[in-house]
Amino acid sequence: MPLANELDGIGAFTVNTLDTAPALTWYYIESPDGSFYYPLFDSAEQANYVDEEYGTAADDAGVSHQHTFIDEQPTSNVWYMPSSYMFHDQSSAPSALAGVVWNEIATGDDANYVPTQYADNTV
Repeated sequence: MPLANELDGIGAFTVNTLDTAPALTWYYIESPDGSFYYPLFDSAEQANYVDEEYGTAADDAGVSHQHTFIDEQPTSNVWYMPSSYMFHDQSSAPSALAGVVWNEIATGDDANYVPTQYADNTV
């Protein structure tokens, strides 16, 4: 199915549509460092649509699941990922997909989320 780009008002292509699809804005995140998750969407409608179009689910129902990332900045939003067209814990950012602009979700320094180390483990 061909993709068509839409301008975002400042001349950058960030929103994509698949024919009569809902507007799709594609995201990825590196959380924690070295682990990439994609595609992510800010609504279940978008994720469900991508699952229907690209997924491998036998019933083509359009299913998604939720993710939150503790190191996301400024806050931990709820993100939606298609359930059959998904990539968890990948070693690199997503590769080019015709007509898709990947938007990176900003994260903080993972060192801020390291568990507290205790010098004395006496129980």
